[in-house]
Amino acid sequence: MMTLLLVCCLQDAKALDAALDEMAAAKDAASYTTARAKVLAMGDAVVPMLKDRTTDWSETGWVRSCAAESCRLRLTNAALAAEIDAPSGLDPATYKTFRKPMPLCLRDFVHRGKECVPLLIERWRWTMSDFRFSAGDDGKEERSVFDRAIVDTAGQVNDSRATWFLAGVIGDANLSAELRGAAAVSFGMVGGAMGTLTAIIDDNRTPLLLREGCSLGLGRYADATALDAIKTRLAARGQDPAVIRALLTALGNLGSSWAWESRGASMKTLADQVRQGCADVLVGAMKERPEETEIITRALQMVAWPQSVDALKALGTEAATKAAAKVETTIKRK
Repeated sequence: MMTLLLVCCLQDAKALDAALDEMAAAKDAASYTTARAKVLAMGDAVVPMLKDRTTDWSETGWVRSCAAESCRLRLTNAALAAEIDAPSGLDPATYKTFRKPMPLCLRDFVHRGKECVPLLIERWRWTMSDFRFSAGDDGKEERSVFDRAIVDTAGQVNDSRATWFLAGVIGDANLSAELRGAAAVSFGMVGGAMGTLTAIIDDNRTPLLLREGCSLGLGRYADATALDAIKTRLAARGQDPAVIRALLTALGNLGSSWAWESRGASMKTLADQVRQGCADVLVGAMKERPEETEIITRALQMVAWPQSVDALKALGTEAATKAAAKVETTIKRK
């Protein structure tokens, strides 16, 4: 009897792996859904085996792991799968009743947390052609909102499993520079390789919106190396003003007092190092780049580093004095 059970398990595992390989290799929605149906037909018995096959989210393994996790979720959380398959915020019967009638789904995805990310990636990679968008301009807007929400969700829920998916979006020249830039911000949020972003920022041949997105992405790492990367690019000769503004904004996010406080007391030493470094660079920029006073002031308010108040006052300019007052007010409110 035990031998028979073992043989059955081995056969199930072999059939499962073959179907998952078909899913991972699929180039169109029909091939993917046909292979997925084979897995789902195996039922709850293969859930433990699917879980074992969802652990490799590396550059070479993430596609198969995503396929396996999507199947596991469909077998264990049908309600979630149904919600992600047909987001109510993309249904004109719903969103056209809003005060501002426009499609909106990011908030719902983020509310669902990391669990929905593999299902969103599945939609993007394999089955988007099956999704029923409205005709005309409404459909174009729905698709744009859906694409952006998928990219943004991965970062906002900080799901590192999406790292290589986001890297693929960043590198896809067929996509808009704006969408690729949004993916770069999420890439930073999930802790993707910083070199991916800096290489694009340093390449003047890449679209400006993408370089801006990568610059903003640098502000999403809880790491002192991000500060060094921003400082290096602010100092680069001939830097585009739009990239400079994005880098200055990134300093505010990188040094954000609220963000560091949310990471806990164990991070205080690093927090103080990064926040002081961000504040010092921003104060210097106030002197060197007076045309960016508004952006610099907002960033300094986010960092809320107490010593930056006196440093701004010491500059002696009207703009710096006003900035010091705003930063001081922000600190007192904390």
